[in-house]
Amino acid sequence: MADTGSFVNVLESMPKGEAFNVGQMYYQFGQAIRSGQDCQPDFATAVNLHHLVDAIRQASDEGREVAIG
Repeated sequence: MADTGSFVNVLESMPKGEAFNVGQMYYQFGQAIRSGQDCQPDFATAVNLHHLVDAIRQASDEGREVAIG
């Protein structure tokens, strides 16, 4: 299991909830500007996730493992 602390980019004292989420978003946005890389998933990521969900649904319906293509 992943260490969830590695996904936290704001101070520990940051209030949980909306302020925490906005702080995370601003941090990621700043990192994207500095690095020149995207900080959010793109359309291709969404398509891949849809393929994954479709494979999970198919495996559940058929009661077997299904290859993700």
